[in-house]
Amino acid sequence: MTGKDLAVRKETVRDLFQNPEIVKRIKEAIPRHLTPERLIRTVVAAVLQNEKLLECTQPSLLTAVMGCAQLGLAPEPFLGQAYILPFKNKNTGHTEATLIPGYRGYISLARRSGELQSVSSQVVYSNDHFKLMYGTDEKLEHVPASGDRGEAIGSYVVFHYKDGGYSFDYMTKQDIEEVRQKFSRQPEGRAWKESWEEMAKKTVIRRHVKIAPLSVEDIPRAAAMEDRAYAGESQFDMVFPEGDGENGAIPVEAGPVMTFDDHVTQKVETYPPEERAQIKGQIGAALKKSAERMGISVEDCKVQAAKDFETNFWPTFEAWVQRQGPGDPDQKIIDDFKELKTPGLMRWEKENREKISQMSETVQRAFREKWVKVIGKRYPEGAEGAQGVQDERTTEPPLSGQEPEEDSTGGEGTVVEGKDDSLAGEEVRRCPNRPMEEYTRSYCERQSCFEGCPVWETDNE
Repeated sequence: MTGKDLAVRKETVRDLFQNPEIVKRIKEAIPRHLTPERLIRTVVAAVLQNEKLLECTQPSLLTAVMGCAQLGLAPEPFLGQAYILPFKNKNTGHTEATLIPGYRGYISLARRSGELQSVSSQVVYSNDHFKLMYGTDEKLEHVPASGDRGEAIGSYVVFHYKDGGYSFDYMTKQDIEEVRQKFSRQPEGRAWKESWEEMAKKTVIRRHVKIAPLSVEDIPRAAAMEDRAYAGESQFDMVFPEGDGENGAIPVEAGPVMTFDDHVTQKVETYPPEERAQIKGQIGAALKKSAERMGISVEDCKVQAAKDFETNFWPTFEAWVQRQGPGDPDQKIIDDFKELKTPGLMRWEKENREKISQMSETVQRAFREKWVKVIGKRYPEGAEGAQGVQDERTTEPPLSGQEPEEDSTGGEGTVVEGKDDSLAGEEVRRCPNRPMEEYTRSYCERQSCFEGCPVWETDNE
């Protein structure tokens, strides 16, 4: 993604969360302990720092933010309550921003029930003293080793309730790893590799909150949203009422945040393959004229055009194309080869060899000039075209300034000075490194072997 693309997407995200309707929705959903300004500021900062989040669809960004607002979780990395991560939606193929509650988020939701005195979660290591008993007299003892604690072997959580009771849950490392491989969208991602202990705590807490005697509806809702994320499915309908947003209640675009080049690629693909190059050229010409008219650079013009591509730029472009008419047919042919380098020019000549002699004088002149500029020698006349370049190698080239002799096939040998008025006066000489080839001085001057070349040495002196 280019710097300009990033600038477009960042500006679009800022505009999205400055929309009065969206700010209003967030204010209506957010609990008292979290302000909408703080939430929006945190989310925008997170998105702007993550290139992948900038590629996410606008509805998914809004869904993740509204999900945080409704659950009352701040997506600030140092708090660990919630994270907004980019995941691919398996149904649409779009990259979507997805809300993933952290283990501290689940603890925060549990405490909001008003029934908890405290919550504790720890990782158990092989050298720790650890005793676990189930049955009628459940018991859990854990004393961390004072020195080397060894390898992690499991994790547990304990809920202490205000009525004096408690509940706990323990998962072995094998249990945790099974959950990791079965449900995580990125089992080998940074979260598991660099923060295994935190992920282990979250895994056991998430399991326990589902069975703990807590009267908090947000806990199963948070778990269900996380399940959606791991399944590669949208969280939209869990945050917004049915149809909300689809009927225009939420002013966002359904697709990903798109740059000008994204829009152009999408549009050009709707045209037949043989017309795509022409359409791209016309778009470039229209963009250049628009930039000149507004007095800004082409790149800045792209940024502006991307904001209302479908409603403004594209309809204006189509009207402009209609006003241009069919265009100059000669210029269209010249445009096909004018930017080509050696391999491309040779390929174009081979494909059009039999047609060149039938083209207009304007096209032929432009092509011969392009041929000398790129190849370094005059284009052979006659139907055989550049094939004559190969044929020259089997015959002795004439001296410069003489007319070439016709060969037995009716073609001509090396074309020399005076044959093409557009190159009149430019002499060709035989190359000492390629004895069967002749080049012009202007071509040789662009080569690394020109300095000290014996062919042009007398002229250089």
